[in-house]
Amino acid sequence: MDWINQVRGILGKYVDRQPPTPPGVQPGVEHEADFSAVQRDFDELLKRVPRESLVTALATAFRSEETPPFGKMVAHMFSQSKDEQKAGVLNHLLAINPSSASDELLRFLSSRNITPEEAHAVQPGTVERIANEAARKDAGIVEHIASYYLDHPNLLKTLGAGPLASAIRHLGDQMVERRPRALGLS
Repeated sequence: MDWINQVRGILGKYVDRQPPTPPGVQPGVEHEADFSAVQRDFDELLKRVPRESLVTALATAFRSEETPPFGKMVAHMFSQSKDEQKAGVLNHLLAINPSSASDELLRFLSSRNITPEEAHAVQPGTVERIANEAARKDAGIVEHIASYYLDHPNLLKTLGAGPLASAIRHLGDQMVERRPRALGLS
């Protein structure tokens, strides 16, 4: 719980609100200053917050109505990835039960261990479909993908301020929920 005390100031900026909008910028419009502030806050949280809490926060952001659909975000990060990272995310997505997979997913599953060379040939639209199907078949895949991308935070940052702020907001919500319990108030 000590991590909450270390990052209370950062999380407090996100609880029950969007991150502050710079003067002269229309609220809800992503601005470079917003994104820089969110990136700095996210970088600080990566250093101080337990991995399990970060995975939960990212998975919540991936499922949020406030962010693009899960498959779209995974496809975007995939398109920004090196071939080794592409193979890694595909292998995580393909870890679902083969008996519940579509023909498209089965074609990838037949390899069972996608190589960087194979991953290079996969189009982001295919990854989007596979990610959406995997999430429908196995809800836990979202946490697996969140965990994978925590090892590649620069790819997470390609999503923009919205998804990162959503993850930080979830951590702030955890802080608010835990504080009353820690004080014996709930």
